[in-house]
Amino acid sequence: MATLIAPSNHSPQEDAEALRKAVKGWGTDEKTLISILGHRNAIQRQEIREVYHQLYQEHLIKRLESELSGHFEKLLDEESDGFSEALHTAIRCINDPHKYYEKVLRNAMKGDRSDEDGITRVVVTRAEKDLKGIKELYYKRNSVHLEHAMAKKISGPYKHFLLTLMGHEN
Repeated sequence: MATLIAPSNHSPQEDAEALRKAVKGWGTDEKTLISILGHRNAIQRQEIREVYHQLYQEHLIKRLESELSGHFEKLLDEESDGFSEALHTAIRCINDPHKYYEKVLRNAMKGDRSDEDGITRVVVTRAEKDLKGIKELYYKRNSVHLEHAMAKKISGPYKHFLLTLMGHEN
């Protein structure tokens, strides 16, 4: 599993300005979009989104989605090694990470079998603060605690490991 090492000295303002330049005018500078969005963590992407809105009175998400309808969409239509899915995932994470990860977990536990990779990816990569928000949203949407839903879907040492990571020892 890849680990994102985001720069600790990033400037949300510089990133917002670079993103604006990348989407302004004719064409889209895909390399800049990928370089910035692909190398920032969720908190940094949220900061960029807020600064972008302050600077340009425009929602970054809407702007990125509109860029997906031009030349960038042609690139996405070519199914370039999951690039489309990765970019859309990044946009959803910027917009509302708790909502996105709650949905990943809900979908991972649908049906008879669970998607253990999906569950692991969310639980292992989210900070305790993120997991708290994800658990609250999961309960709100599903009327069952996330830990209880997971306990029904998984078993053995894997179950104990994940529930421990989520702060549920028993």
